Amino acid sequence: LSKDSALTPVADGLTEGLIRSLSTSPTLSIISAQGVAPYRGTTLPMDSIARALRVGYLVRGEVEPDGDARVRLGVRLDDASGVNLKRGGFSVSRDSLLTSQDSLAAVASALIREQLGEDLRLKEQRAATSSAAA
Repeated sequence: LSKDSALTPVADGLTEGLIRSLSTSPTLSIISAQGVAPYRGTTLPMDSIARALRVGYLVRGEVEPDGDARVRLGVRLDDASGVNLKRGGFSVSRDSLLTSQDSLAAVASALIREQLGEDLRLKEQRAATSSAAA
């Protein structure tokens, strides 16, 4: 989400990149960009959004100007009750913003996977073992 309407397309691109990056994990159920679009910029409580989407975690992001030549990107992971678990931020030049979308999504994805921790790694290992046995 961005308060600067000129950065809204960038925020949309980052959302799609993050969804693509997270969807590579076979143990995560990821909601599509169209599925989360109705909640963009809403004032609904986070727990209501999580319930409506039937998810255990919410990823929220912001894209804001950082001076004239840079853009600040923020990502946060909240649990279903709205409690912030982890956050991270990145600053990139406006000139390299479009070429940085996929790498920034990958960094945000790593931050989220780190928070989900050992449980996710074990589930992925089990899924890989099951797939190999098939």
